[in-house]
Amino acid sequence: MQAGNLVKIVRGSIGRPMDSIGLILKVYSGGRDRLADTLEVQLCGVHQRTIRCLEGDVEVISEDR
Repeated sequence: MQAGNLVKIVRGSIGRPMDSIGLILKVYSGGRDRLADTLEVQLCGVHQRTIRCLEGDVEVISEDR
């Protein structure tokens, strides 16, 4: 995953509803463990806000070329 990808939240939580759509703004590397990458995602909708989530909590809808 990289900045510019459109994603869907597949694991919801408080303030981060499931099936929300967002845009990856930045990827924070988890070091040697690639499973621990953290993403900064701007959610689309009425309350646009930026959240941080793990790579496993989102599904790519559209990739940046």
